[in-house]
Amino acid sequence: MDLTTIFCEVDDFCKGYMQYAQLKLLPCYDRDERSGTRQMTLSEIIVALVCYGYGIHSKEFKTFKGFYKYTYSELKSGFPTLLSYGRIIELKEEVQIPFAMFLVSTFGECTGISYGDSTPMPACHIKREYSHKGSF
Repeated sequence: MDLTTIFCEVDDFCKGYMQYAQLKLLPCYDRDERSGTRQMTLSEIIVALVCYGYGIHSKEFKTFKGFYKYTYSELKSGFPTLLSYGRIIELKEEVQIPFAMFLVSTFGECTGISYGDSTPMPACHIKREYSHKGSF
């Protein structure tokens, strides 16, 4: 998929989400304190996150920061008002709910067959399991 295709799908979803949000959700403060409005749209921010998760480039990135620095010029050509990495990280918190709703809306139809990864993930050596003071 290319950037334009992803943006069209995300933008169509965001238009519907904004209508839903105006009718069903409580109003929230959606303005940047310094400039008055957010420069990037909700769709553009979600596209940057989708591109990272989808793996647009063949090179794999361990962190979002590495991906963002590597693809900044490509994203900048698509979105002229692209924000810096620090600002995108701040806005990730604001777009979590619409981003999750978009991902759920792109799921295919359930066939009744599901797969789960049962690989064990050891957190510590078994001899020290009772010495931790965590609140579990």
